[in-house]
Amino acid sequence: RKRNKTEDFGTGFSSISHLKHLPVDFVKIDSSFIAALGHGAVDRAIVESLNDIAHRLGVRTIAEG
Repeated sequence: RKRNKTEDFGTGFSSISHLKHLPVDFVKIDSSFIAALGHGAVDRAIVESLNDIAHRLGVRTIAEG
């Protein structure tokens, strides 16, 4: 029998939840996310989302790798 699992995504020690409180000018997107760009729409959406969140907070992004 399959169990449904839930997760408090974006809370606790998540990098995304800390981003809005840190006084930073740049966020570096890890190379593991960049390397996965060619592997499908989900991987691309993750990178696009990270970039969008940073820009909405007035933070510039750097793609590692």
